[in-house]
Amino acid sequence: MRVTSQTAMRWIVVLSFGLWMQYPLTPVYSQVQSTFHVIPQIADGNVGDGTIYASLFFVTKLSSGSVTCSFTPYGVPTSHFIETSFTIAADLSGYLTATNASGSLVTGYATLSCTGTVSVNTVYASSNAAGIVSMATVFSAPPFLKASVAALQTTRTRIGIAIANNSSVTVRCQVIVNLNGNLMGKDLNIPPHSNVARFADELISLPGDVGPIIVHLLADQPLYAIGLMYNGKQFTTVPPTIYY
Repeated sequence: MRVTSQTAMRWIVVLSFGLWMQYPLTPVYSQVQSTFHVIPQIADGNVGDGTIYASLFFVTKLSSGSVTCSFTPYGVPTSHFIETSFTIAADLSGYLTATNASGSLVTGYATLSCTGTVSVNTVYASSNAAGIVSMATVFSAPPFLKASVAALQTTRTRIGIAIANNSSVTVRCQVIVNLNGNLMGKDLNIPPHSNVARFADELISLPGDVGPIIVHLLADQPLYAIGLMYNGKQFTTVPPTIYY
């Protein structure tokens, strides 16, 4: 019998479906579902050139009954939040709140503690007099000891990484890039309850046009991170791959 590419593909689909049906499935979630969340980066305020940043928080309730949540910001004054605590009523499934996009730019991170299980998405928005320029959505971050961020580092695009230390001790994080077999790295000592947000080329001296690149993060105690790719005007989310 002659095996064509279409026949082979049908076999692969049937075999995959059979294996899928044979074994019980374990749910895998891309979002953290918990009563406690770490949002590794928050930005709010005016840069000075007319660009204004704000952070919007979409909180989805996963528990029955009413749920009360509270933000604890670090590096961002509470005055930059529309509210630092709120209650999701029993008959509601979610809640939206935000920073207030006022004053000079401030950055930092925040935790969200709730009386029930929730997930939270944070939307970073930048705008000017003409309207919204860019938006990017990130989930709250799970802790990591080893993680990586993959994106494009070129003359037009840059990788941004935010790392938050929510512990009471200074944590060392190694930032490592492998360029054609050459390891390049930098040690970051992140103080307690603070975060570091930098472009990769600010941390490590990189060539002007690297192309696809993976930035590895190695921590000696749990940290939290997010990645973004920036083209000079707009951001897009680059979720970290967490190994453990």
